[in-house]
Formats: sequence, C-alpha cells, structure tokens
Amino acid sequence: MAIQFMLMTLFQLLSEMADDPRGFRTDIHRELTDLVASQKLPPMPRDTERKVRAAAGKILDGIVMRSFEQNGVRKSS
Repeated sequence: MAIQFMLMTLFQLLSEMADDPRGFRTDIHRELTDLVASQKLPPMPRDTERKVRAAAGKILDGIVMRSFEQNGVRKSS
C-alpha cells in the first residue's frame, strides 16, 4: 500500500508539471498498460500469467485514477 501511495504521489507531481496534465496521465497510462501486457514473465501456467497481468493492470488503474482524483480535488479547492 505504501508503494502505491508513493507512486500515486510521484505520478501526480509529474503530471502537475506537464503542460497538459490530463494528456500526460493518458499517455503514461497507455504506455504502462502496454508494458504490463507485453512484459516477459518467468515461466508459469497461462492462467497464472493472466491473473498476474490483470492484478498489475488493476494496480496501475488505481494509481492513475487516484492521482487524477487528487489533482481534481486540489484544483477545485
């Protein structure tokens, strides 16, 4: 959980420095999603590999969405 919070915070800070924060988040999310889908994993059963990739995708989605939500809350305050 702490690592996810750290990544979310880092992701939020970087996106706030970009000229187009929403575009930055979208581009990074797309690239990381592609990486999750194509990263070579050690040999394992196909079902396990699918579960690992799905879990990594959920974590990635959570980090990106939380970063976006935190950014939106800060700007509306």
